[in-house]
Amino acid sequence: MQAINNSLKSILQLQPAIFECDTHNSKHLHLQKGKQYRFMAENMQAVFPGLVRGKKIPHMFGKNVYRDATIKTIDEASLIPVLVAAF
Repeated sequence: MQAINNSLKSILQLQPAIFECDTHNSKHLHLQKGKQYRFMAENMQAVFPGLVRGKKIPHMFGKNVYRDATIKTIDEASLIPVLVAAF
């Protein structure tokens, strides 16, 4: 076991953002519509690289042809202990 040190310094490096996904041109990704309050994966990866993973989403590209789109996902639940340690 290892203590979480300097968590406030790391948390302050995160840049929360408000954005809307392009659900019209990305229907195959099944993204949420409307305004989203999230962390950007690239920023999270720079601060907490272990919390960002790639997720492959298969989608139909043509008749009987499938491709994989890869998106970055954030393990937000694992960020909770870091937030608590910051207090």
